[in-house]
Amino acid sequence: VSCNVSGVLKVWHANLIKEQNIIQCPPNSRITGDGSGGMWILPNSDVLFHVDSRGRRRQMGKYRASSRLIPDTQGGVWIHGAKDNKWKIWSVRQNSEREVCDCPRTAKVAPDYKGGMWILRKDPGGKRTLCHAIGELCHEVRVGYPPDSNLAF
Repeated sequence: VSCNVSGVLKVWHANLIKEQNIIQCPPNSRITGDGSGGMWILPNSDVLFHVDSRGRRRQMGKYRASSRLIPDTQGGVWIHGAKDNKWKIWSVRQNSEREVCDCPRTAKVAPDYKGGMWILRKDPGGKRTLCHAIGELCHEVRVGYPPDSNLAF
C-alpha cells in the first residue's frame, strides 16, 4: 500500500496479521511488487533498489526515473528504459542485473506472470512484432500484427 502524505510517499507492507510502514520515498517514484513479499522502487534519484518485507533495502544499478518496472513475480523485476539514449530491457534480480535486448521506447510491455515478459514492438515497416523475454533470452514469437495492436493483461 502506498499513500502520499505531505509530499512524501509512504509505503506500507500489509498482510492478514499486521501492517507496517517500511519506507518513504519521493511521491512520483515507480514501485512494483516482487512476488515474494518485497518490492522494487525507482525514485527520482535514478537508483533502483529492492526492499524486502522487513524493510531491508538493497541498492541496485542506475536507471532513468522514466523507466518502466515490470514485475517478474518471482523476486525480480524487468526494466524497460534507456541508458546512453538507447532503450533496452534488463532483467534484475537481487543478486544480478543483465541486459537482455534492445527495445524501442514506444514498445508495449507486460508481465507474463511466470517470470518473463511480453514485448510488442513496432517494426520499421509499421507492423508489430510480439516477443517474449525470459531469463537472459528474448525471442520473436510472431511478426506482422497490425499497427494498432496492443497487449492486454
